[in-house]
This record gives sequence, structure tokens and C-alpha cells, in this order.
Amino acid sequence: MSRDINEQALNEVTVCGKLSDVTFNNGKLSDGRAWESAVADILVTENVNGVDEQSIISVKVFATPLTSTGKQHPGWQTIQELKNMNTIQNVGLDAAQRVGVRKGEIRENSFVARSGQVVTGWALNTTFVNKITNGADKARARLMVFIMDMHDEVNSEGDETGRLIIKGGVVGYGGKLNVMEFVVEDPDYVENARRTLEVNNTVVLNVRLRVLAREETYTSGGEGWGEEIVETTTRTVRELVVVGANPPLDEEFAYSPDDIHRAFNERKAEIEQMQLEAKNRSAKGKAKTATPGPATTPADNKYSWE
Repeated sequence: MSRDINEQALNEVTVCGKLSDVTFNNGKLSDGRAWESAVADILVTENVNGVDEQSIISVKVFATPLTSTGKQHPGWQTIQELKNMNTIQNVGLDAAQRVGVRKGEIRENSFVARSGQVVTGWALNTTFVNKITNGADKARARLMVFIMDMHDEVNSEGDETGRLIIKGGVVGYGGKLNVMEFVVEDPDYVENARRTLEVNNTVVLNVRLRVLAREETYTSGGEGWGEEIVETTTRTVRELVVVGANPPLDEEFAYSPDDIHRAFNERKAEIEQMQLEAKNRSAKGKAKTATPGPATTPADNKYSWE
């Protein structure tokens, strides 16, 4: 006996920091109801190994004015309150409102690039973004994860970085599988993960959210004579950093590999449909894209449980 695949996994996100900026949007659903959305960018400063690390964590709120029972939607109220909050962009860091997200949820976020390949990442959703006056900055998640694959991270030059990559599935509403990548970077944590975790385990991970701009320096100039040219580029880093884990759950509380595999195949079918729709839009007069690649990202093909 295992955990029902239709039972949603633990998925709790907490974010506290200064409100950096908010982007609003609105429209109407197919039934004519109005909707509004807000994406709140929250500046989170945390000390990591003695160094202050600043992340901009984006959290989305989407709501109609009323719930299905006719009551005011709490998300709608949140959006209206966000419209009146001071942001770093408007008033500067010191006067900006401190906010907290205590009932957030993380989900897989996938889209089709112009190349036809599917790009996968993650996004945060919530109903509540509240004003707060105290408490340390943080961006944390506590997630029940089915481990699909574990492997050493390798950089662009083929060298191991010392970090461990965990590919995992987080079961959402209705058994929908969210596939995400987690990184373990503390050497002690890497050793513990290798010793205690295995593919097909269901485990609760404690995760720190990292979204920041990182400068990378490289040299060029070939093998000829003269000074090397040093260039710097900036890229956005979006990582789910594992900072702790509970022991794997017993079989009766864990998801079945067979159930996860079926959910994974449903996800693949959705990706194929997404690619087909993108291809059809291109054929109707938009800029022509490259022939779509495989329905799964390259990392998906590494899952040892398939």
C-alpha cells in the first residue's frame, strides 16, 4: 500500500523581505468574469557561508473578485492591497514595505522556446502577501519530493563541481506531476544525501530559494601571442538549494514508482501538445521556429526509474 497519487504532496513556501516591485495585469475569463493578477518581486537578503546573498523572489497572485461560493476572493483583496504598498522602485530600499508570503506554493513552469525545445523551471503562486514589520529575510520551501535521479553536477568544461543534482517530482492537485531540479552544495549535505537518499525514495526536503544575477569571467584570444582578452557576462541563477532532508518515508506514506511513472507520461503528453500548439501558431504566419525536439528535456532522459 502506498500514498494515493491524487493526494497532493507537502508544498509550503515562505518568503520574507522588502517589496521591490509589483507588476499588475487584468482581463476577462471565457465566461465573462473579470480577473486580475499581480507579480510581487521581493528582495530577500540572507547570509550564506558568511556572505550576504540577495535574491529577487517573484510571487504571483491570480484571482477573480468572488469565489465559487460567492464570497470575496482573498487573492483579489491581496492584489488591491499590493497596489497601495511602497516598493523599492518607487520610494527606495529604506521606505519600502516589508512583506511576507506564508502560504505559497511552488510549481513547475514550462514553455516552448523558439527552437521548439521545452524550457522547464519553477514559479511561485500564493493567495496572501501580507505586510510585516519584523522577522529575518528568508526564502524557504518545504516539499515532499519523489526522487527520480541523482547525479554529480558537471560544469561546461566537463569537470565535476562537487555539487549534487537531484531531479524530483512534486505531486500537485489532481495527481499532476511537477518535475524540478534541486541542488545540494554544502559538502556535508552532499555526503549525507548520497548516504541516506536513493532513487524512488519519497522524502521531505528543506529548500532555500536562490534567484540572483551572477557575473562570470572568461578569457579569449586564442593560442597566438599578446594579451588575453578578459570578458565578463551576467546570467540569472535560479536554484532550489537543499539545506536539509528528513529520512525517506515508509512505503505506506510514499508514492509508488508506478504511479509516478504514469503521471510522468501524462506530463510528457501535455508537453507534446504544448509543442504542437506552438508549431501550429508558427505555421499560421508567425516567425518560423526550428523543428521541435524531443517531448522531454534532456535531463528527463537520465531518470533511472523509467
